[in-house]
Amino acid sequence: MAETDLNLIDCVPIDDYMRTSCSKKTHTFKLSVGDAWKISGRVCETKFSSFSTCDNICKIKKYGEKDIGDILLVEIISSEEIHCEIFVCDPNEKLLRTCRAKSYHHIEFHYIFNLFGVHVERLISAKNYELTVIGIIRLIKRSEITEICTFPSRSITAFDYLKNLADKLKSSDKNSLQEQILMTVDDYSEFVNKSILCSVSPIFDEMLMHETKKDIKIDDISANVLKSFIHFMYTGLVPNEDFDSLCELYHVGHIYKICDLQNACGDQLWSRLTVENACQLYLMSDCVDDELLKSFVKKFILVYFDKVIRTAAWQSMFLKKPHLALEIINSHDLTRQKHL
Repeated sequence: MAETDLNLIDCVPIDDYMRTSCSKKTHTFKLSVGDAWKISGRVCETKFSSFSTCDNICKIKKYGEKDIGDILLVEIISSEEIHCEIFVCDPNEKLLRTCRAKSYHHIEFHYIFNLFGVHVERLISAKNYELTVIGIIRLIKRSEITEICTFPSRSITAFDYLKNLADKLKSSDKNSLQEQILMTVDDYSEFVNKSILCSVSPIFDEMLMHETKKDIKIDDISANVLKSFIHFMYTGLVPNEDFDSLCELYHVGHIYKICDLQNACGDQLWSRLTVENACQLYLMSDCVDDELLKSFVKKFILVYFDKVIRTAAWQSMFLKKPHLALEIINSHDLTRQKHL
């Protein structure tokens, strides 16, 4: 059967999204397709959310092929990895012969059903006769996929961070504890406690040890990340940042040797790891010499290798750091050979 460009085919809505039932593990949908399914090359399409975190598109196409008869193509496209089982039935939910298929661990499914036999011919020739497509979807939870690479948390609690900070400041006199210094990034400035700044970062401590200046200008971070850094410095808590800002804050922890900040950011970045940003985090963990996080991100990439290599981040990594992409490829090759 020749490949058909969906963009070149008129789409009509599926007549009735008849029923949906959800549980914690599965989602069942039943779609009733009217006369449109009888027209060769016509596409019926519907969109639905099988779970709160998962969106799906179902496309149903029929072809009339001279040599092999009538063919029904059912496509399921999902935003998350799922198990999927499809049945094609008559309106009374009587399963058509050979019209059952299942697949696992994918985000795109393509099912081809041969429509033949007396019962099917009756369906095709009848007026106002419907076809019913029933699908059972089970969402693959992250824990099912990533349990082989469960990341060991390195973050300490906010209380432990503050207790450690208090211990470091015990020997400071009252006057020095009141000293402030102005930190500036671009057009944003904020006064911070000099003693606390020097206690959390050996780099700032060395920088200010023999200096009498009252301000520091920083060129390698954004204003929002400076605010997040200051927040962490006083609380031991990492603010709720987007992925890119969290990467930047993670880098700050490395540059200024603030281990608690780097570890806390690394833990959060792992918890937000996706196929789309995996290569970005692999690059970042290599840049800051975080071998533990890098090794676990690598395991994640190997699990999702076929999808990761389709992302823009993979191409970017190949361009900027080809040796890192080759590391992944060689590891994937070794994994494949073990299973041969």
